[in-house]
Amino acid sequence: MTEGPEHHDRAELAMRHAQARRADDLEPRQLVVGHHGGRRMTILGVVAAVAATVIVAAAVTAVVRAGQEGTRPGAGATPATMGTPAPEGMRSVSFADVEVDVPDTWIDDDPPRSDWCADGAQFTGPDQPYVALDAGEVMVAAIACPDAANPPGFPEEPVSTWAPHLWFEQSSGGVDGTETFAGWTLTTRTVGEVTVRLLTDEATADDVERIVGSVRRVSVDAAGCEPTSAAQAREFVRPPAFDVTTVQATEISVCSYTRTGTEQPGLLGSHVLTGDDASDVLAALQQAPAGGGPNRPGNCSPDYTGTSVLVLRLRDGPAAVGDLIVYSDSCYGNGADDGTTVRALTLDSCAPLWGGRVTWPGGDGTTLRVCHPRR
Repeated sequence: MTEGPEHHDRAELAMRHAQARRADDLEPRQLVVGHHGGRRMTILGVVAAVAATVIVAAAVTAVVRAGQEGTRPGAGATPATMGTPAPEGMRSVSFADVEVDVPDTWIDDDPPRSDWCADGAQFTGPDQPYVALDAGEVMVAAIACPDAANPPGFPEEPVSTWAPHLWFEQSSGGVDGTETFAGWTLTTRTVGEVTVRLLTDEATADDVERIVGSVRRVSVDAAGCEPTSAAQAREFVRPPAFDVTTVQATEISVCSYTRTGTEQPGLLGSHVLTGDDASDVLAALQQAPAGGGPNRPGNCSPDYTGTSVLVLRLRDGPAAVGDLIVYSDSCYGNGADDGTTVRALTLDSCAPLWGGRVTWPGGDGTTLRVCHPRR
């Protein structure tokens, strides 16, 4: 089943964002493309992101070398300060160059899937307030559930599957304001090129003003991530060089970007590792073997470089000490790069990076085993 063009309006900002955290069951099954209220959801194969192609070894070697040598500079200048923290009882979520504060009890999760009516459907949406993980790569049953005929702008699934939530869209020139339907209220606010939509019920009505009132454009989000990074380039790039084995870091900002080019903000989500979590990841990065990987270049086309990238911003107290660029969703060019050495992704250095609004984009089975192992 193929989505119509009206469901692809967010492709330039948010294509290929992953739904890998539910990939524990990898048995072959019939898949279709799903959608939710204009949020694009496509299928990215876990075993190979594109059709496997037999390629000449010499060509592969040249491409891999280009990926490791890369283009400089990559992540750009590293700011020494974080963004503005959320007020007490709130947390900040960001997309592109827009940030919003939501109650800290709101979780991050997927909206209902297009196969909500399937017999024995395993996921019909959260049952508590949440921030939608947009443009997720989801596996759904090959079934066309009936259209609920809800008003434009509201989720397309039946009201019975709804929960209060917030989601981001690329602006399509619509009108901001408030609409009501079946006891639910939809509040829309557009800032720049991003539209924020907030669906609330009677229990969450008091949250609307403080959430919508917090919508703002930022140059650095609360996690310390910039809206645009040179790492968004479609080709492999390298960060300003430092040596990760010689530094200390008390926290790591994990910034996820779509690789659709650097012409517009591409931040998909962010979170911060602190304390033992940051120390353990840093130690794993420092101990990882040089050379990059895991790679299996025979599994994809030589011009396929992946669709997303992580920038890891290392900080020691308030001081930024360097950025690493992490590629993980191609079948070559994978690794964590400090601009001096490209190191292999390992279970301890890759798996802990994904969390909150930073989700693994899928990729070759070799990276699956170290970046999203079966729990």
